[in-house]
Amino acid sequence: AKKKPAAKKKPAAKKKPAAKKKPAAKKKPAAKKKPAAKKK
Repeated sequence: AKKKPAAKKKPAAKKKPAAKKKPAAKKKPAAKKKPAAKKK
């Protein structure tokens, strides 16, 4: 009860590579550029 190693460690919760990385969300080249919106 005192140790609770599984609760402290939680490797899956800390890592979350897919959640942290989110390459598609960070990049968003089409969303950042928006040439049509800037030019008008």
